[in-house]
Amino acid sequence: MKANVLATVLIIYLAIIAVVAFPKYKESGDWITYGAIIAGQFCIILLLRFFTLRREKMMKNPNDKDKQKE
Repeated sequence: MKANVLATVLIIYLAIIAVVAFPKYKESGDWITYGAIIAGQFCIILLLRFFTLRREKMMKNPNDKDKQKE
């Protein structure tokens, strides 16, 4: 649950930053940098969500980690 809320908030933040930065990149015509920054941040958000979900699952069932090693 926390992972979804965190990811949603960060994606909204990313969208706001993309809109604010759009005029600067429109003037300069540097679309590759703009796209790379947006894509990179989006990938980081997805990785953060994945690891947060994994951590939540491990905290909910701490004994599952021991069962996997056997």
